[in-house]
Amino acid sequence: MEKRVNRAFTLLEVMLIIAILAIVLAIAIPNFDRYIKDYNIQKQINKLYADINYAKFYGVAHQIPININITQNQIKALTNQTNPVLIVQDNFKYPISCSDNTTLITLNAFGIAKGSVNCFVNEQNNANPNCFKIEFAKISTGRWINGNCKE
Repeated sequence: MEKRVNRAFTLLEVMLIIAILAIVLAIAIPNFDRYIKDYNIQKQINKLYADINYAKFYGVAHQIPININITQNQIKALTNQTNPVLIVQDNFKYPISCSDNTTLITLNAFGIAKGSVNCFVNEQNNANPNCFKIEFAKISTGRWINGNCKE
């Protein structure tokens, strides 16, 4: 007669593994939520950067000035003509604030902005980038530190 060998986990071993998994998940899930939020903020800033660059290059290619209007939850770029043409329109999940409460940015036919503006995401976050800056012909993204967008 053969001797039968049982290969299985005891109830104690299974309970111990479940307890360890519960502790690890309790630590990991809140960090995962923050990671997702930071990722979405980065994605929003990168999309804004792309929208502004697209509007800029559209204006340069067609040799027309562009008005970019940034509100708390939306960006709109229109040609600065008698009959404006909508170039870009996008909505934000996270509210945006701009320095000096600037909401209208005008780019001339060469893509150069009149003045400069810093805009950032209002939400508490660790995202990088979480802001963008327009200075004359340069558009850049960065990290919001002490009231300024640092590249």
